[in-house]
Amino acid sequence: LEEKERLACSVDPKHFIHYDNPKPVVAAIVEYEGEGLLARNAKWPPTWFALITGFLEANESPEEAIKREVMEEIGLD
Repeated sequence: LEEKERLACSVDPKHFIHYDNPKPVVAAIVEYEGEGLLARNAKWPPTWFALITGFLEANESPEEAIKREVMEEIGLD
């Protein structure tokens, strides 16, 4: 996937990233062989899981956004 250039903190770019349109979000329920697939962040407590989610980019449709998020998060096209 192509990385987009974004405004970020000059001291620590991973600490704060400015997203142009941070409010609309999408979430996916991914089903595989009859079971739901949940995401997990390595920084979370071991009992925390979540749906695949993400922010819409500027001028991106919800359909485009969820396809991109699923690809980014779990590598499925």
